[in-house]
Amino acid sequence: MLKNDFIGLLSKYSYANRSLLYQNLLSFLISKFLNFKNDFDFHLEGDEKYINICIDNNGLFLFIDLDEDSMSIRYNQSEFYIFINEIALDELKMLLENFFEGKYLIKSFVNKDLIVKQELLFTNQCLKKYNQVDIYSNKDSTTIFEKEGYNWIRSFT
Repeated sequence: MLKNDFIGLLSKYSYANRSLLYQNLLSFLISKFLNFKNDFDFHLEGDEKYINICIDNNGLFLFIDLDEDSMSIRYNQSEFYIFINEIALDELKMLLENFFEGKYLIKSFVNKDLIVKQELLFTNQCLKKYNQVDIYSNKDSTTIFEKEGYNWIRSFT
């Protein structure tokens, strides 16, 4: 789906019976999606209880699942799971902005072409507590790859 169609459809999920936090988060996400690159393929599913978003950039996928209590973001084998009622809205916005703008480093620890551990490390020191480690195996890594985060926001230059 085209970005403008996606934004219009997503705006319809701002029901009056939703919490103020949810409404604010949805408005923030819409404002960020407006700055995503136009050539992405946007997908949206949802009902009154949840929204599932998939953004495809030629095989590079970003998944966002949102309901009244939680939000999960999946990208490049990393997943955030956030209880939106347990984080200040300003901090959540800063976390999402940094994520969408690629202001993090992904360290992958590999053994025989398989990722055994992966770290997602934010460059903003205020967000260090959200750094995460995903462990997929108890094997020792033989190689470490570092990759800068992906910037989903289009360039205006």
